[in-house]
Amino acid sequence: MRCLVDLRTSKLPHFGFRVWQKGSPEPTVHQEEQMSALEIVIAAVVVVAILFALLMFVPRMRERARLRAHATELDQRRTQAIAEQRHEADLRARHAEEAQRRARIADAEASRERAEAQLRREQAAQYERGMADHELIEDSESERFAGTSATGGSPTMQSADTTSSMTGRPRGREQRRVNWSAA
Repeated sequence: MRCLVDLRTSKLPHFGFRVWQKGSPEPTVHQEEQMSALEIVIAAVVVVAILFALLMFVPRMRERARLRAHATELDQRRTQAIAEQRHEADLRARHAEEAQRRARIADAEASRERAEAQLRREQAAQYERGMADHELIEDSESERFAGTSATGGSPTMQSADTTSSMTGRPRGREQRRVNWSAA
């Protein structure tokens, strides 16, 4: 049987690997530098395979990188849009609250105006019925209008109707001091 390894040259027959054993002469520099044609072909095939793999995978890697870049850009745009929408929502909420506050103030002013109008109607009704004639005359004119509806018909009734029980002052004067434009 033939041995696959020639121990004298320490050389594998098919792949050109050199095996050095004790007792055999050391390989020379010239023997190590020589490459067989098979070794050159194998090296060339490996290089071509690597280049082919690179040519096949580089476009895919570029496409993946491009898609990642687009996804990152889309995420950034989405984040920016979210921030803008939330800012706009907060701004509109503040404007709505301000508008509601103005509406409440306007409603309160409208209620006050309605109450003022109602008060004026009631006063007009009192004047129509002659129940507020005492407000139309001054204290100095009370003797001049004695015996009329402004004084209650008789001098004794005038003092009872127009004098406040607590202050002793005429009721008509107290009501005249009210500033109707400020109420």
